[in-house]
Amino acid sequence: MKKLFLWVTYFLLSLIFLLPFIGIFLNSMNFKMWEYVLKSGKTYNSLMTTLLVVIITMLINFIIGTPLASFMARENFRGKMFIEFLIILPLIIPTMVSTMGIQFAFIKLNLIETALGVAIVHSVTTMPYYIQSMRAGYVTLNKDYINLGKVLGANAMERFLKITLPIIYPSFLVGMSLV
Repeated sequence: MKKLFLWVTYFLLSLIFLLPFIGIFLNSMNFKMWEYVLKSGKTYNSLMTTLLVVIITMLINFIIGTPLASFMARENFRGKMFIEFLIILPLIIPTMVSTMGIQFAFIKLNLIETALGVAIVHSVTTMPYYIQSMRAGYVTLNKDYINLGKVLGANAMERFLKITLPIIYPSFLVGMSLV
């Protein structure tokens, strides 16, 4: 009897929480609306623009963040704590404040409402996450592997693509997924 009472109670509580979601789902089953969205060229145009912004943002993070993460992981120098503070500064300052400052520069450079401008703004907010992720990967990288690549005659690009990137690949994936 006790089990039946618990089962009925759980069932009724589940219904109380699930019924609103079921109603929302049934109301969204307007197939004419979905047909309009899927046949509209604006939908695919916005998806392509989003994909372009994502690719540009990832490239900016890769080009700027990877060498910086490598340098910060390998070198000890005076002022390193200050540089680390500057790296995480976009996380401390509210995004609205930093983007308003960037907007004035973008107006002068005609980057307002362009894919490149949006990608740069996204890069500012995602760069700290990417750098910290890549830095964790570079900390695990043994310098002897890079030196061995130099001894064997590999240039800097070959050392990065064939030695460094395969070792830090998990950090690279995490960093790009955060971007």
